Amino acid sequence: MAYKRKSPIPIIEGGTGAVSLTGLVVGNGTSAMTTIPLSTTYTASTPYTVQVTDETVLVDTVTIAAPVSVLLLEAPTVDGQMWTVKDSTGSAGTYNITVSSVSSDINIDGATTFVLNNAYQSASFVWSSAEGQYYLVDEANISIPTPTSFTWSAISTNQSAVSNNGYIVSAAPFSNTTLTLPTSSSLGDVIRVASVCSSGSYFIIAQNASQSIVFGSSVTATGTGGSITNTLYGDTIEMVCITANLKWLVLSSVGNFTIVS
Repeated sequence: MAYKRKSPIPIIEGGTGAVSLTGLVVGNGTSAMTTIPLSTTYTASTPYTVQVTDETVLVDTVTIAAPVSVLLLEAPTVDGQMWTVKDSTGSAGTYNITVSSVSSDINIDGATTFVLNNAYQSASFVWSSAEGQYYLVDEANISIPTPTSFTWSAISTNQSAVSNNGYIVSAAPFSNTTLTLPTSSSLGDVIRVASVCSSGSYFIIAQNASQSIVFGSSVTATGTGGSITNTLYGDTIEMVCITANLKWLVLSSVGNFTIVS
């Protein structure tokens, strides 16, 4: 178990004094606790492999002036340890920062990479020993633009969605209409779907290879096996692209949905 705290933790010993622990406090409940000092690291080179002692990695995208690769450890020894990666100079929109494990075999939220592609964007990654992967636990400084134009279409047949479009879906009784995520999308793209399907009919939001959808605390299975299906007439859903081409996030919904994860 790990506990991270930036300020000292006072620990009273017998009431006669205090011990201050800083950094990553590690213990298993039966042995003495140890600490790993944590620091903020600045890097102006690529690739950069995070260290156990790193807490925050500040990436100088201006000096590097090229796409950047930040590599997370393959299997950290401390469950729950977290690293934060930040574009410190504001050029991630031009020189994307791609975060992956050293071998790209360890997933981040079910995908092999996570891309920071917005100025001054940051993201935090926490290691789960039980799941054998990293989880994205915090994103900041992502500016989601409002689409300059938005088109609604009434559909009743299977088709691929187009970014910044809305779909009013109808279907004959006891049949389904599948709307597949676009293969190409940019950060901030929006898709809206509304159901006017007959009783016993539904719309299905399907995925292409390596794509996924975040719905609250749930995430669809990555790739073509994942999907979201509505259940009733009048259900609506709005999604925004949070990772270009690959990941969407549900911003709002009305009704109950079946999530294949």
